[in-house]
Amino acid sequence: MTTENIAHPPIAPLDEWLAARKQLLTREKEATRARDAVS
Repeated sequence: MTTENIAHPPIAPLDEWLAARKQLLTREKEATRARDAVS
């Protein structure tokens, strides 16, 4: 049996994660509004 090391994503502190999540949410909302404007 062979064992392979699986790379895990980096773990960020909660405050960094929240900041990135809020930024992503803003971009998602902008994309939704742009898609709605095209419709």
